[in-house]
Amino acid sequence: MSLITFQLMGATYYNSSFFVFNAFTLFRTSFGATAPPIIDYLKDILRRYPDGGQILKELIQNADDARATEVFFIHDERSYGTESLWTEELETYQGPALYTYNNAAFTDEDWEGIQMAGRSVKRDDPNRVGRFGIGFNSVYHITDVPSIFSSGHLGMMDPQEKIFGERNGGFWWSLDDSEDQEVLLNMRDQFQPFRDIVSLVCEHGWSKVVMEDQHFSGTIFRFPLRNEASEISDNLYDSNKVVELFDSFIADADLSLLFLKNVTSVSLLHISEDGAVNTRLEVKSSVPTDGVLEPEEESITEGLTRFKVITVSSKDQKETKWLLTTCTMKEGVAEDLDLLTKKLSFLPQVDLAFPCGEKRDCSQSRLSCFLPLPNNESNKTGLPVYVNACFGLTDNRRHIKWQEEDQRHDEHALWNEMLMKKVFPQAYIKIIQDAIKLAQKSILPVSSVYNLWPDLTQIQHKEKWHALTLDVFHHLFRQNVAILSLAKDERQFISPSEAVFPCNGPTSTNILSAIKRTLVSCGENLVTLPASVAKAINEAYPNPTTLKHVTPAFLRAILHRTGVDNITKDDKLSLLEYILGDEQYKELEGLHLLPLSDGSFRYFTYEEEDTALIDSHECPRVLLPFCKPFFIPHDLTPACSAHLKELARRNFFKITNIDASHVAEYARRYLPPDWKQTGKNLVAWDNNNNSQHPPLDWFQEFWRFLNSHFNELNPFTDIPLIPVSPLSGSQTVSVAKLQQNTTLIFQKSKQLSLPDQITQLVNKVGGTVVRGNEWLKHVDLDSYVLCPSPRSVLKCSTETDRRLLQLLKVHLLDTAEAANVLVDSIRKGACSSDNTNKTMTWVLQHGKLSDRVSNRLGLKDLPPPEKVIENLSVLKSKALEMVNPDTDVDFKRQLHIIYKHMQDNLFVFVTMMGNETCWLWAQNEFVAPQDLVLEYPNNLDLSSYIGKVPSEFLPYRTLFQRFGLRKVLSNEDILGILYSIQQTIEARQPPFASSSEVKVSIEILNWLWKEKKTVQDDIPVPVIADGGKFTLKPRSTALFCDVSKNGLKELNCREEEIYVIHEEIPKAAAEWLEIRFLSTHILDPEEIGIEQCGQSEPITMRIKNILKEYDEDSDIFKELIQNAEDAGADVCKFLVDFRVHRDAPESLIDPDMALYLFNLPNTGSIFLKFNSENHTLSETVNIQVLDDLQYFMKFILPAVHQLTETQILHSLKLLLSLHYSSEDKKTIISSLKTVKLIRSSQVDGKLYPSSTLCYNDTVFETKRLEEALENKFLLLQKLSECHLGNDKYKHHQLLQLLPQKFQPKMLSEFTEERVVESEMQLCELETGLLGQLLMCDDLQDVRKTLAKNQIRDSAETESSSFSPAAPGTEVPEEWHDCLDMNVLNNFEEGEYVGYSIDDKYIYAVIVEELPGHNGRYSWRYKIDIGEDEPIEVSCVDLFQFKREKKVKTERRKCMEPGPQKKTLKPEENTCMELEPLTGAVPHSSESSTNSLPASVEEAKREIDKCLTEIWRLPEEERHKAIKRLYLRWHPDKNPDCQSLANEAFKYLQNQIDELSKPKAAGSTFSSRNTNFRGFYEEWNQEARYHRNSRERFSRGYRGFHSYNFWTHNENVPRPDREEARRWCRQARCDLNAAHKDTGGGSTEWCLFKVHQAVEKSLIAACYKRNGQHPNSSSISATAAQVSCYSLQLRDLPEIVKNLQTLGVDPKKTQYPNCHPYPHIPNGRFRSENEMLALNKASELLNKIEAYVN
Repeated sequence: MSLITFQLMGATYYNSSFFVFNAFTLFRTSFGATAPPIIDYLKDILRRYPDGGQILKELIQNADDARATEVFFIHDERSYGTESLWTEELETYQGPALYTYNNAAFTDEDWEGIQMAGRSVKRDDPNRVGRFGIGFNSVYHITDVPSIFSSGHLGMMDPQEKIFGERNGGFWWSLDDSEDQEVLLNMRDQFQPFRDIVSLVCEHGWSKVVMEDQHFSGTIFRFPLRNEASEISDNLYDSNKVVELFDSFIADADLSLLFLKNVTSVSLLHISEDGAVNTRLEVKSSVPTDGVLEPEEESITEGLTRFKVITVSSKDQKETKWLLTTCTMKEGVAEDLDLLTKKLSFLPQVDLAFPCGEKRDCSQSRLSCFLPLPNNESNKTGLPVYVNACFGLTDNRRHIKWQEEDQRHDEHALWNEMLMKKVFPQAYIKIIQDAIKLAQKSILPVSSVYNLWPDLTQIQHKEKWHALTLDVFHHLFRQNVAILSLAKDERQFISPSEAVFPCNGPTSTNILSAIKRTLVSCGENLVTLPASVAKAINEAYPNPTTLKHVTPAFLRAILHRTGVDNITKDDKLSLLEYILGDEQYKELEGLHLLPLSDGSFRYFTYEEEDTALIDSHECPRVLLPFCKPFFIPHDLTPACSAHLKELARRNFFKITNIDASHVAEYARRYLPPDWKQTGKNLVAWDNNNNSQHPPLDWFQEFWRFLNSHFNELNPFTDIPLIPVSPLSGSQTVSVAKLQQNTTLIFQKSKQLSLPDQITQLVNKVGGTVVRGNEWLKHVDLDSYVLCPSPRSVLKCSTETDRRLLQLLKVHLLDTAEAANVLVDSIRKGACSSDNTNKTMTWVLQHGKLSDRVSNRLGLKDLPPPEKVIENLSVLKSKALEMVNPDTDVDFKRQLHIIYKHMQDNLFVFVTMMGNETCWLWAQNEFVAPQDLVLEYPNNLDLSSYIGKVPSEFLPYRTLFQRFGLRKVLSNEDILGILYSIQQTIEARQPPFASSSEVKVSIEILNWLWKEKKTVQDDIPVPVIADGGKFTLKPRSTALFCDVSKNGLKELNCREEEIYVIHEEIPKAAAEWLEIRFLSTHILDPEEIGIEQCGQSEPITMRIKNILKEYDEDSDIFKELIQNAEDAGADVCKFLVDFRVHRDAPESLIDPDMALYLFNLPNTGSIFLKFNSENHTLSETVNIQVLDDLQYFMKFILPAVHQLTETQILHSLKLLLSLHYSSEDKKTIISSLKTVKLIRSSQVDGKLYPSSTLCYNDTVFETKRLEEALENKFLLLQKLSECHLGNDKYKHHQLLQLLPQKFQPKMLSEFTEERVVESEMQLCELETGLLGQLLMCDDLQDVRKTLAKNQIRDSAETESSSFSPAAPGTEVPEEWHDCLDMNVLNNFEEGEYVGYSIDDKYIYAVIVEELPGHNGRYSWRYKIDIGEDEPIEVSCVDLFQFKREKKVKTERRKCMEPGPQKKTLKPEENTCMELEPLTGAVPHSSESSTNSLPASVEEAKREIDKCLTEIWRLPEEERHKAIKRLYLRWHPDKNPDCQSLANEAFKYLQNQIDELSKPKAAGSTFSSRNTNFRGFYEEWNQEARYHRNSRERFSRGYRGFHSYNFWTHNENVPRPDREEARRWCRQARCDLNAAHKDTGGGSTEWCLFKVHQAVEKSLIAACYKRNGQHPNSSSISATAAQVSCYSLQLRDLPEIVKNLQTLGVDPKKTQYPNCHPYPHIPNGRFRSENEMLALNKASELLNKIEAYVN
C-alpha cells in the first residue's frame, strides 16, 4: 500500500481506523479506539483555555522560546480590498485583525510543530517555555483562519477545510518559489495586510523581502477577527473585545517580562481605520551591569542574582527595579528530582523577584510560569517575592497542581511539591543572602533585606505557603549565618546565635529607643528587626530558648555591670519602667534608678538616705510640701508608677506608699526648723521670705485631709495648723499649734461670735482669738479651739483673775449650772418668748445638761421619723444648690448620721417610705435603692447602665436592701437589660441607640461568651443601622461580618435588609451566640462542572493525556459506574482477585504478559512488579509516600519478609541506592526500618531481625574485633555501604533513634576499650586472680570471682551509704548540741537545717529566702518540712548545724588565760563553733559574728549589739531570740571555752535583767515589762540536757575524734557557694583561653578547653547545690543531674548535647587513637564550630553563674 503526500499545510491528523480498514478489511470487521475530528478537538481546547489575556501570554511564550527580543501586538481596524484574492472564500477574512510580530524567524521544526494540533515539538526541551502545543490553539477564540509569515513561507490554516478544498487544512506560499513569489507580489489585495505590517515593523519593503532576501527575519501572525459564527466557535470578536483583550494584558504588564529569558520588549499598537498608528503600551526590561552576584562553588545549586528594571510606558511612565534570583538544582543532588526532571523534561529551577524601592502588598504577590498566572486566590502566595518556576499546570494553564486528595499520584503535582520542597528554600535563602551582600556594599537599603523575609501572619491562612515558608526558615536557621542587622551599624550582620534580640511583647517606642541606646553603648550585639522577622525566629528557630533576648533580667544584669551614670534622665525612666516589668523587685538592689521629683535619682537600697515617697489620691503630695524632694515624679507612666507602688507595698527598699499615718509622721518630722522650736505656741508663717514655709493653699488642703481621714486630732498636737488670722500671700500670719489645754477661741463659729469688747478682753487676759478662715472646721476642733461662748471666755481668763473673783466671794457658774438656772427661769415665766428662744438656743449649743434637765427638755427622745424624712428632704434641696456635693464633708457627714439612724430604727421607716423614693446618694444624684445594685457580676462592668452603691455607704446595706437594693444581678436580670434597651430604642425616633446603650450591650454579650452562659432566647444584639448608627435587633436576624469593608459596602445595594453585628463583638463570641456569618448568608451554591477532554492525534498519546487528567485510581470506579448507569444497568459489581501465580506462567498470548501476572503474597494491597532494575523503589513496590512511617511499618515490613531471595536482593538494592538528603533524617530512619538492617552480603546475604544483630560501635581495633567476632556474632551491614556517609558517630546516633525493639545490640556491650598507653604499669593484683578473671565466660562470672576475693563493687559501696533523714522528721537528741544558737546566721537554698516547733527540733530544707526584711532579725524563709507546700518561718526559728573548726594557737591563748588552761583530751581538742558557710554574708553591712569572739570585751560588745536589735522585736520573736542568745553563751554549751563563756554569760544575764526593768522617758530602750528571769531555770535545764546528750554520744562513739554532725551525715547537702564561685572563675578563665585559640588552626584545642570550661561550670552548680563534687566525669550525666536543681537550668542537657555535636569531647580532641588511622585530632574538626561551641558554652556558664550567685 502506498501513501500519497499532498503539498498542503494544515493540522496533521492521522485516522487510525482508516489504516486499519485498508490493512484488514478484506479479512474481518475492524475494532479499536478512534480519534475525534480536528474541529471537535479545537472546541475542546477552547472550552478549557479561557478567552482573554492568556492568549497573548501564549504568543509571548512562543516568541521567548524562539529567542525573540521584541514582541508587538497590533490591533488593525482597517479593511482591505477583495478583488485580487487567492480564492473568493478568503473575502470574509479581509477585515479588522489582530497581528503579532516578533523578531525571531520560524525554523523548520516550528513550521512542523504549528501544524500538529495539541502536540508540541518543544515538549522534551526543558529550556523552552511554550512546550504545550495546545496553547497556540487558543487563538481560535479570535479567528477561524490564522496566518503566519516567517522565514521562507507565508501560510494560512483552515481547520474547517472550507477555503482550500476538502481535506486541505491550510495552504502556504514559499518565498524561494518563483510562482509563489509572483503571487505574493501581484495579488495585492490578498497580501496587502502583510505588506503594511512588514513596512511598519521592518526596515525593508515587501518586494525586497520577497524577491531579494527571500527570507523574513521575524514572524508575523495575522488573526482576522471572527465576525460570524463558525463550526469552531460562535465567539464573535470586534474592536471592543480586542480592547478588553489588551486591557487584561495591561493589568499584568509590569510582570510580563520579569521572568522571560529573551523577550525584553512588548508593545501594544492600535491602527485606526484611516491608518493612524498609536502606541497604547510599551513594556521594556533591562539588566544593569552592577550588582550581579554569582553562586558559590560549593553550593548545591547554580544560578545568579541580579537587578532587572521594568519600564512601562503608556500615558505615564513607570519604572520598577527588581532584585531577581535564579536558582537551579544541580544534577546528582536530589536523585528523585533528577528522575522527574528527565521524565517530564522540566527544569528544576525557581526564580524569585523582589520589587526594590517600593512596598508592595504581599497579598498581591503571585506565581508565574514564566509569565504571570491568572490573578486568582489560588495563585497568590502572600510572600514578599514573586515566584516563578517550570510548574506543572492544570490543562487550562490557570492553576498549579498540588498533591491533594484527588491528585496523590499525579507526576506534575509531585514535581511541584518536590520543586517547592527542595529548590524553593535554596532560592529563598540565596536571595536573602545576596541581598545582604548588596546591602553591605550600599547597593541595596538594609530595609529591603528584612522586607524580603516572609511575614507568617500574612500567609497563615495559606496552609501550603505557610508550610513552605517555615521550611525556608528551618533551612536558613540551620546554617547559622549572618542574617540579622546590628543596631549600631545596620550594614553589619550577625547570626542569630550571636545576636541580642529586642524585647518581646508590647513595649513603647521610648522604651525601645532607650534600650537600644543603652545596649549599643555597652557593646552588646543588639539587632534591629521588624515584628515579622521576630515572629519568624520565634516560630521557626530550632532552639529559640538558646537565643538571647532583651528581658528585664538581662537588662538589669547589664546595668549592674556597667552602671547608669552615662544614661540620660529620660532613658533612665524608660529603662526603669522596663526592668520593673517582671516584678523581680529584689534584683533592683544597688541600681541608681529610683527617680525623685527634683529630677535626681537614688539607689534602690534600705538606707535612710535613699528614702522615696509615693503619694495617692487619698494622700496627695501637697500635704507634705516639706518632703517634696522625697516624692517620686508625678509624671511617671502609669505602668512605672504602679510597679513602684507595688514594690513599696511589698516593703522592698526604702520606698513608702504614704497613708494617713505617714502624713502625720512626716508632717511632724519635716516641719520647717523655725516651727520646731519648743515653748512657743505661735509661729510665724511668711511664704514670701522663707521658702521652707508651706504655700498659701496648704492649710486649707491639709484641713480638708484631716476632715476626711481623722476623727480625732491628737496625732497632730504641737504642729502649727491654726492660722489666727486670715491668710494672705503678702503678709506674715501667726499660726497656732494644736494643743488641748488651749487658750484659742474662735471669734465667730457656728452662728456665734464674740463682741469686739470681749475679743479685746480675751487678748488682754492672754487668750488668742482666731479670726477668718471659714474652712477651718473639724469635728474634734472644739477640743483645741474654743467656741465663742461665755464658758470659753472664762476658760481663757488667767489664774490670777480667778483668784481675785474668789476673794470677792463671787460664785462662778459653769455652763451646766447656768443652763439649769436658765431653764428654771424659763419654766417660771421670767423670760419673754424672744428671750426664751435665744436662751434655749444658747443652752442647747453650749450647755452640758444633766440627765434630769435633758429628760425634762425631751433631749433623750428619738427624733420622730417624719422629722428625719424632712431633714433628708432638706439635704436633697441643698444638694441641688451645691457645686460638688460629693466632696462636701458636712453633706456626707449628715447623710451618714441619717442613714445610720434609719438602719438602727428600720422598722419605723419601712411603713413610711416607698421603694420608688429617691433618697440614696449615688455620687452625683439621689436615686431609689432599687435603681442600684450592690455588686456587679464578675468580669462585667454595667456602670454605664446601672449604678452601684458607693463603697462609703456599704455599712448601711441592710437598710438599702430592705428598700429594694439588689445584691447582684441574675442572668435573667442581665438579659432583661438588653430587652429594656431594645424597648427604649424602639420608642424613640429615629430608633438609634446611644453610645452608653451600645457599650453596655457589647459588655453583656462579651460577658455571656467569656462566662459560657447558655442563651436560649432570641436576645437583642447591637447591629449597624443607617448612617453608621447602631440599634438592637434579635440575634436570629443578625450577621457577623467576615467579608471586607468594600464587600460590605457593595451589599448595601441589595434590596434585602442585612443587620451586621457591632464590630467589637469578636468572632468567637458570635459563634458562641450562634450568630450566622455574612459570607454564609450571601453566597449562592457554586455549580460543579466536569471538564470534557478530547483525544490527541495518535490514540496512545490521547490516552496518555486522559490518564494525566484522571490521575486518581478512585476515578476509575466513578467512571465505570457512570458508564453502567448510561447503559441502563441496575447492578454494578467490582471483583478484586488476590490469587497468586506462584509458578511460572504458561500458555500466554504474549510472553511479556507475565509481567502483569505477578504480585506479592497476600500482603494487603502491596504489589511488586518486575520492571527493569533501573526503576525506583516506588515503581518496584507500589507505595509512593516513602516518608510515612506508619505506612512503612504496616505494609512494607511485612512485605519484605515474604519476598523470595531474588526479590529481596532486588528490592534492597533499589532501596539502599536511594540518595536521601542530609536534612531528612526521618526518611533515612524509615529506610533502615524498612530493610530491618540487612547484614553483610559477604557472608550469606540473608535478612535477619535487627534485634538479633550486633553493631560494631567500638573505636579502637575495629577491624581486629570484626575478624575475631565475626563467627560468634551476626554483624550488621556497614552503614557506610548503604549511602549513609562514613561518619560512625552519626551512624550510632541514627541507630539510637530506632524504636527499642528494632535496635541492634552494641558490640561495646561485650567488649571493653582501653586507650593504649606508652608506659605500662604493673598490676597490683595477684596473677592468680588475673588468671581466674581471664577464665570467666561472662560478666556474671567476673562479679562472682571478684566477690570470692573480697573485692567489692564501688557502685555497691556507694549505694550502701545512708540517705539523709526526710524533712519533717525529728532531730535526734545527740545532735541538739550541734544546733548553732547564733541568731545572726543566714541560709542558702537547699541547706539542711534544724527547725524549732512545739518545743522540739525537726529537720528542714531551705526552699526560698523571702524579701521585705528590715534588719538582721527580720529575715524570713520558706522551708520544706515534708508537707504538701513549703511553710514561711522566721529566721529565729531556724538553726544551722555547727561545722568543725580547729582552734588556732594564738586565739586559744586569748580565750584561756595561762594559769587556768587545761589539757584537753584528743577527742575534745576542738572548739565546736559555727564555721560560716563558705561565701555566706550576713544580712548587714557589718562582719559576721558567727564564731566566738577572741576576748571578753569583744564578747560584751557583741552581746550589747545583739540586745539592741533584739529588744526592738515583737514580744514572741524577742523571747525566742533572747533564749537563743542565752543558750549560745551558756557554759554547758561551751565546754572548751569555759572561762570566756562564764564571763560573757554573767554579763548577758545582767544586761537582760537591766533591760527588763521599767525605764524613764528618753532612755535608749523602753521596757516591755518582760521578766526573763523566770525562764532562766528552764533554759539552764535545756543547756544541761544538750551537754548530757553530747557526752552520751561521745561515750558511745569512742572511735570518732570529734563530735561533728557532718561527719556522721555525709549525704546531707551542704551548699558551698564560695567553692562554686571558685570553679566558676576557673571555668570563665578556660573559656577565655578557648577564645584565644579561635582562628589559629587548632580547633581541637579550642574545643578541648570548651569542654574544660563546661565541666567546671557543671561542677560549680553541684557545689552550689550540695557542696559535693559530682560522681560522674561525663558532662552529659552531670548536666542531667544539674538540670533538676532549678528551672533556669532545665535546658542544660540540650546545650551539652549540642556542644558534643560540635565536637566538644575530652578524648577525641586529644588522642589520635580516637580517630581512624592515619588521622590525628588536628584537622578533624571544622573551624566554624569554634564560635558556635564558644557561644553555647558561654550561654551555659552564664546560666550557672546566675544560679550560683
